[in-house]
Amino acid sequence: MIFFKRILLLAVIIMSFSVSGLCQKNEGIINTQITGTWVGMGIKRWKLVFKANMECYEYGLDVHPTIYQYKVTTGHVECEEKIDSADTEKISYLNLKNTVNGKTDCYEIEELNSKILSIRMLYLPQASTFKRVKDSKVQKKSGY
Repeated sequence: MIFFKRILLLAVIIMSFSVSGLCQKNEGIINTQITGTWVGMGIKRWKLVFKANMECYEYGLDVHPTIYQYKVTTGHVECEEKIDSADTEKISYLNLKNTVNGKTDCYEIEELNSKILSIRMLYLPQASTFKRVKDSKVQKKSGY
């Protein structure tokens, strides 16, 4: 009986490490996919630039961008909000921490592919959708 319990415990430990590894792999893939320049589909002057160094520059009506440290997580939220859902292990989240005031905004990533980024701030009904653009195209059109 003790042998069976040890085998079961070992199996649980191995499974937890493999699930953790899968989440980290998914987060790495999403970080790679999100890197680039995204322009708001509803508000054309709203632009997000995700850098490989985990910085996000948000351009809006202000001349100077708001700079965030970003982090993508899968299956858990690293924000003050608590999620009551059984499906959290399937959901990816984007955390944006303002580098000036330290405030963190949390978003659920609803869609991310080579052309579209759709994020929804937690507990808000409406998602914001962005289209990926090449940096040179954005600079020529908007003057950024």
